[in-house]
Amino acid sequence: MSLPSIDASRLHRFVARVLEETAFLFASPAEPHLLDDDDVVVELEFFGPTDGYVLVSAAKGLGPALAAGMLGGDEGDPDVLRSAEDAVAEFTNVVTGFILLQLYGTDVVCRLGTPKVMPAAVSRRAELAVHTNLLVDDAHALSVGVCVYYREP
Repeated sequence: MSLPSIDASRLHRFVARVLEETAFLFASPAEPHLLDDDDVVVELEFFGPTDGYVLVSAAKGLGPALAAGMLGGDEGDPDVLRSAEDAVAEFTNVVTGFILLQLYGTDVVCRLGTPKVMPAAVSRRAELAVHTNLLVDDAHALSVGVCVYYREP
């Protein structure tokens, strides 16, 4: 099997499609945003022919927007607000699965870890091999990156 590759343009298309299909949110390319202490950062490891992780950094306002889109509620609803971090974690889970499906197809088994919500200061953002920055619904910054560790045969 040849090793898969992903570039920022392809990653952007994957992330934008998942946002649209899971939360009815629309994204456009954006300049990188600096991590803010209020950002929700989620890391999800994956294991398969290659190992690695996906790191999602979502501006504070994106969590409620994701939760509202996924749950069919209003961004200001207390239940939606309580679900904001979980929505970013679930989005990370879905986008990671979609990336792996696009890279490996359906004949390869990959395993996902558990999404880990973490403070922005401890994220491994500097290690990312490829990343994309998006502006969601013209209001919320989102950064998604992928780091793949290739195993020696």
